[in-house]
Amino acid sequence: MISRDRMLEEFLNLIKIDSISKKEGKIGKYLIDKLKKLGLAVKTDDAHKKVGGEIGNIIGYLKGTDPGKPTIIFNAHMDTVTPGEGIKAVVEDDIVRSVSDTILASDDKSGITAILEVLRCLKENNFSYGNIEVVFTICEEIGLKGAKSFDPGLVKGKFGFSLDSTNPDKIVVKAPAANTITFKVEGRSAHAGMAPEQGINAIYVASKAISKMRLGRIDDETTANLGIINGGIARNIVPNFVEIKGEARSHNLEKLETQTKHMEECFKSTIGNFKVKVDNKEYRASYKVDVQREYNPIKLSDDSLPVKLAMESGKALGRKMETIAIGGGSDANIFGEKGIQMVVLGTGMNKPHTKEEYLVISDMVKAAELLLKIVELNK
Repeated sequence: MISRDRMLEEFLNLIKIDSISKKEGKIGKYLIDKLKKLGLAVKTDDAHKKVGGEIGNIIGYLKGTDPGKPTIIFNAHMDTVTPGEGIKAVVEDDIVRSVSDTILASDDKSGITAILEVLRCLKENNFSYGNIEVVFTICEEIGLKGAKSFDPGLVKGKFGFSLDSTNPDKIVVKAPAANTITFKVEGRSAHAGMAPEQGINAIYVASKAISKMRLGRIDDETTANLGIINGGIARNIVPNFVEIKGEARSHNLEKLETQTKHMEECFKSTIGNFKVKVDNKEYRASYKVDVQREYNPIKLSDDSLPVKLAMESGKALGRKMETIAIGGGSDANIFGEKGIQMVVLGTGMNKPHTKEEYLVISDMVKAAELLLKIVELNK
């Protein structure tokens, strides 16, 4: 019923359509046409206006043959990371990999492929199923911006499945919360060769603060990272400004708060040690910090409807399913905040966000088979 050949052809078509974040217009039009041909009513929202993109989130509605059954939501994102333009791929037995100097874009076009295949099977076969809603989001890769702009009032479903992970036999039920943290340090400019003692080197000040920080893996639930540093304008000028961007993540909100405060305290305790006096006037280093909650955690019990459905469906297919926790965020985190319980399922993508990315075709097929069984067992 699920066709491997058809799925592979669809996947190869999808990765030929460039769709880096904010430039999902072409793939959006392609998917709208596909969904309509499969019998779905389709609408788009205005999420693109909030992020400066080309098209909003796409919402498809398939009327069920048994509307008394609960409505299911299927989700995948349309955008990719860079370098993701001009992708060329080769098929080697059960593997698809990029042969260009790019990613493959199995993240998340393998998820889109699985959803489309299930919709085709429902159209072609005499199934009893409830209403199905499809949400293809934009700008997932740059901060889950499409999902954040999504109005949950556009869907009736209260639970669903996000196709955006690796192993189709593992059900993601736990994912962390994350804070983005931006530090801005101000020092004082001076000529680095003629009067360095009149300056306060903002980069040096920041480095002293960073040297105190606990970073990397903090414990089994918590991580922290500083990933971007920008400052200075010339080799011979003492830099008066530097900006540091980082994050903290944890499955435990109390630990997330503790780690975030620790990172702030490292700057607070350091800044006061740096001052200079020039022409009888004292100058001090200063800093500002901005903390934003990027997303809240996912924590679903084994008794929650999407988890039970996925477990039962996998068992019906003769698979040994497993619930897992992951260290990254996805659209599912945001849907959870909006009152929609959503687990993340795997589609065979491996090494995403790298030029070594590859897709295991049989795993993508297994993802579609699992989705179809979920639709069948949904009561």
